[in-house]
Amino acid sequence: MKQLDMVYLMKVALHVKDMNDIQNIEMINKKCGIAINSLKVNPWFTSERDVNKFCNIFNPPTCNCNLLPVDESVLMKVENIRNYELDSFNRTVKIVNANNQLNLQHQKMTEEEKERMAKIIQKVESMTCFSNIMEEMMEVVVQNMKKGIKIRFNEICAERFDEIFDKMKIEESMYPSEMIIYGRINNNWIKARENKNIIVICETRGLIEQESEINIPKGITIYSSNILLVKPNNETNIKFVRSPSDSLFSNVKVNVFSQPRFNDMSSVTVNIEDISNEENRKKVYKILNDLYVDSILFTSPNQQTTGNSTNSLQNKIPQLPEYIKYICVQSRMLNLIIDNKQLEYLEVGSCDSTIELKSINNLKQLKLYGVNKLKINEIKEEQEITTTNNRKYWKDIQENISTFPNLEELQLAQCSNLNISLISNKLRSVKVVECHQCKINIKSDCIERLRLERAIHTQFKLSTNKSTDIYIKEGDTFTLEIESNNEQNIEIIEGNQINVKSKCPINKLIIVESYEVSIRGNEKCNTMKVIESTIKEIDIKPKRIIFKLIKEYIKVPLKEAEEIYIVSMKDYIFEELFDKCKKLCIDECENCQFIINKNQIKEMKITKCKNTEITGKLDNIEEIITIDNEECNIPETKKVIKEDTEIIEMDNTNKDIEIETDKKYVIIRNIHDRNIKIKSDINSDVTIENCKNITLEGEYEHYGNIQFINCKNNKETRFNNQDNRSTIGYARSISINKCENIDFEIYGTKKLLEVIDSKVDISVRSCSHNVNIDTIHIENSEFPVFNLSVSCNKAILNNSTGVNEIIHRCEEELIMKRINDMQFMLNQSLKKVEMEECSGINIKDDVKGKEVKMIRCHNIKIIDTSNSINQIECDNIEVITEQQNEMMRGFGMMGGFTHNNMPMGGFFSSCLK
Repeated sequence: MKQLDMVYLMKVALHVKDMNDIQNIEMINKKCGIAINSLKVNPWFTSERDVNKFCNIFNPPTCNCNLLPVDESVLMKVENIRNYELDSFNRTVKIVNANNQLNLQHQKMTEEEKERMAKIIQKVESMTCFSNIMEEMMEVVVQNMKKGIKIRFNEICAERFDEIFDKMKIEESMYPSEMIIYGRINNNWIKARENKNIIVICETRGLIEQESEINIPKGITIYSSNILLVKPNNETNIKFVRSPSDSLFSNVKVNVFSQPRFNDMSSVTVNIEDISNEENRKKVYKILNDLYVDSILFTSPNQQTTGNSTNSLQNKIPQLPEYIKYICVQSRMLNLIIDNKQLEYLEVGSCDSTIELKSINNLKQLKLYGVNKLKINEIKEEQEITTTNNRKYWKDIQENISTFPNLEELQLAQCSNLNISLISNKLRSVKVVECHQCKINIKSDCIERLRLERAIHTQFKLSTNKSTDIYIKEGDTFTLEIESNNEQNIEIIEGNQINVKSKCPINKLIIVESYEVSIRGNEKCNTMKVIESTIKEIDIKPKRIIFKLIKEYIKVPLKEAEEIYIVSMKDYIFEELFDKCKKLCIDECENCQFIINKNQIKEMKITKCKNTEITGKLDNIEEIITIDNEECNIPETKKVIKEDTEIIEMDNTNKDIEIETDKKYVIIRNIHDRNIKIKSDINSDVTIENCKNITLEGEYEHYGNIQFINCKNNKETRFNNQDNRSTIGYARSISINKCENIDFEIYGTKKLLEVIDSKVDISVRSCSHNVNIDTIHIENSEFPVFNLSVSCNKAILNNSTGVNEIIHRCEEELIMKRINDMQFMLNQSLKKVEMEECSGINIKDDVKGKEVKMIRCHNIKIIDTSNSINQIECDNIEVITEQQNEMMRGFGMMGGFTHNNMPMGGFFSSCLK
């Protein structure tokens, strides 16, 4: 009995998700400790860090990688490896010939890498690969794999594996005991192998219409989530399964990009024609019943069915079994009728079509893509939805209103000329994306979220008594009309000619990077924040105003404001704004004048301003915060404060950090596993230090200087398909020091981008406010990804890798120190190049007209037709002069030089063709 208890404990321990729980179990009593120490394999951890820690502490003979990038040191010391992802080794391979680094056929592994990989593969019992890997890696797999190995590949990897296996004439008994291929079922390269379990899993969106297209030999089992009806005499072994099949045959969930995802539910795919035919419909319904599915993805046949089709069944989805609650239709039909009373979820993707619903009583979610007209032809019963919101415009459109008694979520995408009016007192969420020339009217007293993205020439009317978060992004010539008794939150992001008619109080109105915005309604507003935008018309009454970098300021009646923040404004005179103002903050303004006509202001903050003057009635000011101002006329007062800092440290809650601040300095320390959102009323300087597994959410925020110091994310977060990016809208300068595995997305920085002693991903986007960066300084850092969409004036690069994009974008001065083994092209505008202690550099374009200096450099190849390079203590510098350059142009030199300095792709390569 004791032995059975031990076996039970060990089996339970294998399914513990993290190392902390394992250590807690180990400490319960002696028996639990023995059970943990007796495990022959690590549990199914979801973190690479936990796998590494367990294997290093308990030394099990087998490592279950669970498709995580486990440390190579762990893999080298165990005897067996399970669920190894081949791409985790692929990420560590360095490209030998950078000339063709995008072409896998030309990539080469070093001998040392081949030896390391061979040692790992010889231990692997089961392996997965869904990435496009180089041919040499596949050769190492074929030559070193264990007998009886189990492999899961996508069809590209599987085809390459079979080609190499047959080409090398490996003994047939060494072929994997189980080969699972994710792909299509019309691949003629797949062949059966004696005593081998070969499986094809088909989850592609497109259906195989004709039985003749099945090209899989006998002896191979097909698992398909596409219901394909075959003739009785067909010997193809097809087993139908529900999608997604991530963990089919294993506890490991693989990432198969081609498989359809339907509302994160298990489903099957059915051809609409197969349920139009009564005989086939019975077969399909039997399969559905056997699979216990409650959701179906319908697709239409390849040939387009027109609305004038004589077969009306082709345009109608007939009554489905009662257990089918969710359907998604991807159809090319111009007219589609859906008549299923039990439906709770309906998603329709159909280009320029008309959808007719016969029943909507039970519908909870409705998603329409590309639909131009929605008809509701339900037999109406006596229904009454009570609402406290009977407003005028609803009387104008009442004849076309549809009542959805249970609808909770509505999504409209890529619809044109759609006119829809609906009432639902359970509707909580509405999302409208890329709709053109639509009229949408919604009435609901439960609505919480309204997202309107990329809507053009569209009108939206909302009537609600719920406080709703309304988000408008990238709209053009868009009108929103709101009626409510409760306060609403409205965000307008990157819009053009946005017209908001507000018949309701507003809590927060935020306008970012938008133009010609009109806000009308003569209603009260608690906070109005305008960033880098232009206001066409405004007549609301905000109590709190934030103006940041307003491109075109027009005087508007804002005299009700009690708090006013003016940020990053230049060459403006502000007056007639401050009649009721009690708190005035001026940050980073230059050459501005503030005229105070009424003696109301008690608090004032002036930070980092230049040539700015505050005049008028200032007798009631009780305190002034003043920091780093130059040549400013600052009022005198008894209390002058020189410090303005907010510090946030770790607390015991697990909530994300969201702060709104008007402090000049914000310091965040020792925060773990949180999302950080900083909404700064002024351009706050932000320091984030000693944090782990954090993201900064600030895509549309403007900051001063931002510093990340000693911040680290888990390595596995870079590979788990989650969005772990830290976004920075705009900052004067950004400094990243001693950080690891953080993905930064930057939308604007002016003065400095600095990275020191770090390994991070960086993408600098091209935006309206993102002009050239003055200086990029990189030192002792590594960039798996560095995308730069803007130029820099000066680049200082020291002992770092992944900096090619910076070099190409540098327009004035480039300084490189200890940069090795790179080839690149310089920016044509570049004026000065300085290299110190660099080696293996190949500059592929002429440096004529540029000031070039090299100090203690080795093995450099460079074209200089002006003979102007200044060399100090250098050796093996190959300078192509004007005469040599002309000769190689005659040979048609392309793509640099080979190791013996012969032109690649020119005369000699043409002779070999």
